[in-house]
Amino acid sequence: MLYFLWWLLCLNNDTKPNANQTGNFLPLDNMVQIPAGKFTMGSNNAELDEQPAHELSISSFYLCKYEVTVAEFKTFVEASGYQTDAEKTGGTETWKMDHNGFERPNSDQQHPVMHVSWNDAMAYCKWLSQKTGKTYRLPTEAEWEYVAGNGAKHTKYDWGNGAPIGKKGGSIADEQGAAQFGWTQADYMIFLGYKDGYEASAPVGSFSPNELGICDLSGNLSEWCQDWYSESYYPSSPASNPKGPTKGSEKVIRGGSWGTAPADTEVHKRDSGEPGRRGGSLGFRVARDL
Repeated sequence: MLYFLWWLLCLNNDTKPNANQTGNFLPLDNMVQIPAGKFTMGSNNAELDEQPAHELSISSFYLCKYEVTVAEFKTFVEASGYQTDAEKTGGTETWKMDHNGFERPNSDQQHPVMHVSWNDAMAYCKWLSQKTGKTYRLPTEAEWEYVAGNGAKHTKYDWGNGAPIGKKGGSIADEQGAAQFGWTQADYMIFLGYKDGYEASAPVGSFSPNELGICDLSGNLSEWCQDWYSESYYPSSPASNPKGPTKGSEKVIRGGSWGTAPADTEVHKRDSGEPGRRGGSLGFRVARDL
Protein backbone atom coordinates (compact mmCIF):
# COMPACT_ATOMS: atom_id res chain seq x y z
CA MET A 1 0.00 0.00 0.00
CA LEU A 2 2.81 2.41 0.87
CA TYR A 3 4.53 1.66 -2.43
CA PHE A 4 1.29 2.34 -4.32
CA LEU A 5 0.82 5.69 -2.60
CA TRP A 6 4.45 6.64 -3.32
CA TRP A 7 4.07 5.64 -6.98
CA LEU A 8 0.84 7.65 -7.26
CA LEU A 9 2.62 10.68 -5.84
CA CYS A 10 5.39 10.31 -8.43
CA LEU A 11 2.79 10.09 -11.18
CA ASN A 12 0.85 13.15 -10.15
CA ASN A 13 3.53 15.48 -8.89
CA ASP A 14 4.31 18.85 -10.41
CA THR A 15 5.47 18.48 -14.02
CA LYS A 16 8.19 21.10 -13.63
CA PRO A 17 11.80 20.03 -12.99
CA ASN A 18 13.40 20.98 -9.70
CA ALA A 19 16.93 21.96 -8.77
CA ASN A 20 18.41 19.65 -6.15
CA GLN A 21 18.91 20.92 -2.64
CA THR A 22 22.37 22.34 -3.42
CA GLY A 23 20.83 24.65 -6.03
CA ASN A 24 22.54 22.95 -8.97
CA PHE A 25 20.50 21.78 -11.92
CA LEU A 26 20.73 18.01 -11.72
CA PRO A 27 18.06 15.36 -12.46
CA LEU A 28 18.31 13.77 -9.01
CA ASP A 29 14.91 14.93 -7.79
CA ASN A 30 13.16 13.79 -10.96
CA MET A 31 13.93 10.07 -11.00
CA VAL A 32 10.89 7.77 -11.13
CA GLN A 33 11.04 4.11 -10.12
CA ILE A 34 9.73 2.03 -12.99
CA PRO A 35 8.08 -1.21 -11.78
CA ALA A 36 9.27 -4.54 -13.15
CA GLY A 37 7.06 -6.19 -15.73
CA LYS A 38 6.61 -7.98 -19.01
CA PHE A 39 5.62 -6.57 -22.38
CA THR A 40 5.68 -7.41 -26.07
CA MET A 41 8.43 -5.47 -27.81
CA GLY A 42 8.34 -4.62 -31.50
CA SER A 43 5.59 -5.18 -34.04
CA ASN A 44 4.88 -7.78 -36.70
CA ASN A 45 3.34 -5.06 -38.88
CA ALA A 46 6.41 -2.86 -39.05
CA GLU A 47 9.87 -2.57 -40.58
CA LEU A 48 11.98 -5.73 -40.62
CA ASP A 49 14.28 -4.42 -37.88
CA GLU A 50 11.25 -4.11 -35.58
CA GLN A 51 10.22 -7.77 -36.04
CA PRO A 52 9.32 -10.17 -34.66
CA ALA A 53 7.18 -8.97 -31.79
CA HIS A 54 8.61 -10.77 -28.76
CA GLU A 55 7.85 -10.92 -25.05
CA LEU A 56 10.42 -9.50 -22.66
CA SER A 57 10.82 -9.14 -18.91
CA ILE A 58 12.17 -5.85 -17.57
CA SER A 59 13.53 -5.44 -14.05
CA SER A 60 12.63 -2.39 -11.99
CA PHE A 61 14.91 0.62 -12.52
CA TYR A 62 14.93 4.39 -12.23
CA LEU A 63 14.30 6.68 -15.20
CA CYS A 64 14.37 10.46 -15.23
CA LYS A 65 10.94 11.98 -15.67
CA TYR A 66 12.37 14.51 -18.12
CA GLU A 67 14.92 14.74 -20.88
CA VAL A 68 18.19 16.37 -19.75
CA THR A 69 17.77 20.13 -19.99
CA VAL A 70 20.05 22.89 -21.21
CA ALA A 71 20.45 24.05 -17.58
CA GLU A 72 21.48 20.56 -16.41
CA PHE A 73 23.95 20.11 -19.24
CA LYS A 74 25.35 23.58 -18.58
CA THR A 75 26.03 22.59 -14.96
CA PHE A 76 27.97 19.57 -16.22
CA VAL A 77 30.01 21.54 -18.78
CA GLU A 78 30.90 24.33 -16.35
CA ALA A 79 31.85 21.92 -13.56
CA SER A 80 33.90 19.54 -15.70
CA GLY A 81 35.26 21.67 -18.52
CA TYR A 82 33.94 19.10 -21.00
CA GLN A 83 33.96 19.91 -24.71
CA THR A 84 31.22 18.31 -26.79
CA ASP A 85 31.85 16.58 -30.10
CA ALA A 86 30.50 19.64 -31.91
CA GLU A 87 32.93 21.92 -30.10
CA LYS A 88 35.88 19.57 -30.66
CA THR A 89 35.26 19.44 -34.40
CA GLY A 90 34.46 23.11 -34.85
CA GLY A 91 30.74 22.56 -35.32
CA THR A 92 28.65 25.71 -35.40
CA GLU A 93 25.59 24.18 -33.69
CA THR A 94 26.36 23.28 -30.09
CA TRP A 95 24.45 22.37 -26.94
CA LYS A 96 23.89 26.08 -26.24
CA MET A 97 21.72 26.48 -29.33
CA ASP A 98 18.16 25.82 -30.39
CA HIS A 99 16.88 24.03 -33.51
CA ASN A 100 17.53 27.14 -35.62
CA GLY A 101 21.15 27.43 -34.48
CA PHE A 102 20.53 30.46 -32.23
CA GLU A 103 21.94 30.55 -28.72
CA ARG A 104 19.22 30.01 -26.15
CA PRO A 105 18.39 32.90 -23.80
CA ASN A 106 18.23 32.31 -20.06
CA SER A 107 14.46 31.93 -20.35
CA ASP A 108 14.94 28.80 -22.49
CA GLN A 109 17.18 26.84 -20.12
CA GLN A 110 14.46 24.29 -19.29
CA HIS A 111 14.20 23.13 -22.89
CA PRO A 112 15.82 19.73 -23.51
CA VAL A 113 19.43 20.01 -24.58
CA MET A 114 19.97 19.20 -28.26
CA HIS A 115 22.94 18.99 -30.63
CA VAL A 116 24.53 16.41 -28.31
CA SER A 117 26.05 13.13 -29.45
CA TRP A 118 25.91 9.71 -27.81
CA ASN A 119 29.48 10.35 -26.69
CA ASP A 120 28.38 13.59 -25.03
CA ALA A 121 25.46 11.86 -23.31
CA MET A 122 27.76 9.15 -21.97
CA ALA A 123 30.21 11.76 -20.69
CA TYR A 124 27.34 13.42 -18.81
CA CYS A 125 26.33 10.08 -17.27
CA LYS A 126 29.92 9.39 -16.21
CA TRP A 127 30.26 12.82 -14.59
CA LEU A 128 26.93 12.49 -12.81
CA SER A 129 27.95 9.07 -11.50
CA GLN A 130 31.24 10.40 -10.18
CA LYS A 131 29.52 13.37 -8.56
CA THR A 132 26.84 11.33 -6.78
CA GLY A 133 28.47 7.95 -6.18
CA LYS A 134 25.58 6.25 -7.99
CA THR A 135 25.79 4.73 -11.45
CA TYR A 136 23.83 6.72 -14.00
CA ARG A 137 23.51 5.53 -17.58
CA LEU A 138 21.34 5.77 -20.66
CA PRO A 139 18.25 3.54 -20.76
CA THR A 140 18.46 0.39 -22.81
CA GLU A 141 16.34 0.19 -25.92
CA ALA A 142 14.05 -2.39 -24.29
CA GLU A 143 13.63 -0.27 -21.14
CA TRP A 144 12.82 2.74 -23.27
CA GLU A 145 10.07 0.97 -25.26
CA TYR A 146 8.64 -0.64 -22.12
CA VAL A 147 8.19 2.76 -20.48
CA ALA A 148 7.10 4.61 -23.64
CA GLY A 149 4.33 2.10 -24.26
CA ASN A 150 3.02 2.23 -20.68
CA GLY A 151 4.37 -1.17 -19.69
CA ALA A 152 2.38 -4.27 -20.65
CA LYS A 153 -0.22 -2.13 -22.45
CA HIS A 154 2.32 -1.29 -25.20
CA THR A 155 0.28 1.67 -26.39
CA LYS A 156 0.88 3.26 -29.78
CA TYR A 157 2.21 6.50 -28.28
CA ASP A 158 3.20 7.42 -24.75
CA TRP A 159 -0.10 9.26 -24.28
CA GLY A 160 -2.15 6.23 -25.44
CA ASN A 161 -3.57 4.80 -28.65
CA GLY A 162 -5.62 7.74 -29.87
CA ALA A 163 -4.94 11.16 -31.32
CA PRO A 164 -3.14 13.73 -29.15
CA ILE A 165 -5.46 16.10 -27.29
CA GLY A 166 -4.19 19.16 -25.39
CA LYS A 167 -1.68 18.26 -22.70
CA LYS A 168 -2.26 14.57 -23.45
CA GLY A 169 0.11 14.80 -26.37
CA GLY A 170 3.45 16.45 -26.83
CA SER A 171 5.69 18.69 -28.86
CA ILE A 172 5.16 16.78 -32.10
CA ALA A 173 4.75 17.35 -35.84
CA ASP A 174 1.46 19.26 -35.94
CA GLU A 175 -0.47 21.90 -37.88
CA GLN A 176 1.53 24.65 -36.19
CA GLY A 177 4.81 23.10 -37.34
CA ALA A 178 3.45 22.60 -40.84
CA ALA A 179 2.61 26.29 -41.09
CA GLN A 180 5.99 27.30 -39.63
CA PHE A 181 8.22 25.01 -41.68
CA GLY A 182 6.15 24.40 -44.80
CA TRP A 183 5.51 20.71 -44.15
CA THR A 184 2.89 18.84 -46.13
CA GLN A 185 -0.42 19.08 -44.30
CA ALA A 186 -1.47 15.44 -44.56
CA ASP A 187 -2.01 12.77 -41.91
CA TYR A 188 1.09 10.87 -43.00
CA MET A 189 3.26 13.92 -42.26
CA ILE A 190 1.67 15.59 -39.24
CA PHE A 191 -0.91 15.01 -36.53
CA LEU A 192 -3.84 16.75 -38.22
CA GLY A 193 -6.15 18.74 -35.97
CA TYR A 194 -3.51 19.26 -33.28
CA LYS A 195 -1.49 22.32 -32.25
CA ASP A 196 0.94 21.79 -29.41
CA GLY A 197 1.70 25.48 -28.85
CA TYR A 198 5.43 25.37 -29.66
CA GLU A 199 7.46 25.98 -32.80
CA ALA A 200 9.84 23.12 -32.07
CA SER A 201 10.92 21.80 -28.65
CA ALA A 202 8.99 22.66 -25.50
CA PRO A 203 10.25 23.15 -21.94
CA VAL A 204 10.38 19.73 -20.29
CA GLY A 205 7.23 18.90 -18.36
CA SER A 206 4.99 21.01 -20.60
CA PHE A 207 2.81 17.97 -21.33
CA SER A 208 1.23 15.35 -19.09
CA PRO A 209 3.35 12.35 -18.04
CA ASN A 210 2.36 8.92 -19.22
CA GLU A 211 0.92 6.23 -16.94
CA LEU A 212 4.36 5.40 -15.55
CA GLY A 213 5.05 9.04 -14.72
CA ILE A 214 7.46 9.90 -17.57
CA CYS A 215 7.19 12.90 -19.91
CA ASP A 216 8.00 13.54 -23.56
CA LEU A 217 8.72 10.01 -24.78
CA SER A 218 6.70 10.47 -27.97
CA GLY A 219 7.70 14.06 -28.60
CA ASN A 220 10.09 16.93 -27.91
CA LEU A 221 13.37 15.21 -28.85
CA SER A 222 14.32 11.74 -30.01
CA GLU A 223 16.61 10.12 -27.45
CA TRP A 224 19.88 8.22 -27.36
CA CYS A 225 19.79 4.73 -25.83
CA GLN A 226 22.62 2.67 -24.42
CA ASP A 227 22.58 -0.14 -27.01
CA TRP A 228 24.51 -0.76 -30.16
CA TYR A 229 22.09 -1.04 -33.08
CA SER A 230 21.59 -4.13 -35.22
CA GLU A 231 18.74 -4.56 -37.68
CA SER A 232 18.75 -8.31 -37.02
CA TYR A 233 18.91 -8.24 -33.20
CA TYR A 234 15.30 -9.02 -32.30
CA PRO A 235 15.21 -12.71 -33.35
CA SER A 236 18.10 -13.49 -30.98
CA SER A 237 17.23 -11.05 -28.20
CA PRO A 238 17.40 -12.45 -24.65
CA ALA A 239 14.01 -12.74 -22.98
CA SER A 240 15.07 -10.76 -19.92
CA ASN A 241 16.66 -7.27 -19.81
CA PRO A 242 18.30 -7.31 -23.26
CA LYS A 243 21.15 -4.87 -23.68
CA GLY A 244 21.70 -5.07 -27.43
CA PRO A 245 24.64 -6.43 -29.43
CA THR A 246 28.12 -6.39 -27.94
CA LYS A 247 29.46 -4.25 -30.77
CA GLY A 248 28.39 -2.23 -33.77
CA SER A 249 28.90 1.00 -35.67
CA GLU A 250 25.73 2.85 -34.65
CA LYS A 251 23.82 3.44 -31.44
CA VAL A 252 20.06 3.14 -30.99
CA ILE A 253 17.88 6.27 -31.11
CA ARG A 254 14.28 6.06 -29.88
CA GLY A 255 11.19 8.22 -29.80
CA GLY A 256 9.52 10.86 -31.88
CA SER A 257 10.54 14.50 -31.88
CA TRP A 258 8.92 17.85 -32.65
CA GLY A 259 9.37 17.12 -36.36
CA THR A 260 8.73 13.37 -36.60
CA ALA A 261 5.95 12.04 -38.85
CA PRO A 262 3.17 10.20 -36.98
CA ALA A 263 4.14 6.71 -38.18
CA ASP A 264 7.70 7.27 -36.96
CA THR A 265 6.45 8.53 -33.59
CA GLU A 266 5.01 5.13 -32.61
CA VAL A 267 6.81 3.58 -29.64
CA HIS A 268 8.08 0.50 -31.51
CA LYS A 269 9.93 2.55 -34.15
CA ARG A 270 13.72 2.26 -34.23
CA ASP A 271 16.38 4.66 -35.45
CA SER A 272 20.14 4.73 -35.12
CA GLY A 273 23.18 6.89 -35.61
CA GLU A 274 26.94 6.89 -35.25
CA PRO A 275 28.01 7.84 -31.70
CA GLY A 276 29.10 11.27 -32.94
CA ARG A 277 25.78 12.11 -34.60
CA ARG A 278 23.94 15.18 -33.33
CA GLY A 279 21.15 17.50 -34.39
CA GLY A 280 18.33 19.79 -33.40
CA SER A 281 15.87 16.97 -32.79
CA LEU A 282 18.09 14.66 -30.73
CA GLY A 283 18.71 14.58 -26.97
CA PHE A 284 18.74 12.11 -24.07
CA ARG A 285 17.54 11.24 -20.57
CA VAL A 286 19.27 9.28 -17.81
CA ALA A 287 18.49 6.01 -16.08
CA ARG A 288 19.85 4.29 -12.98
CA ASP A 289 19.70 0.76 -11.57
CA LEU A 290 18.04 0.21 -8.19
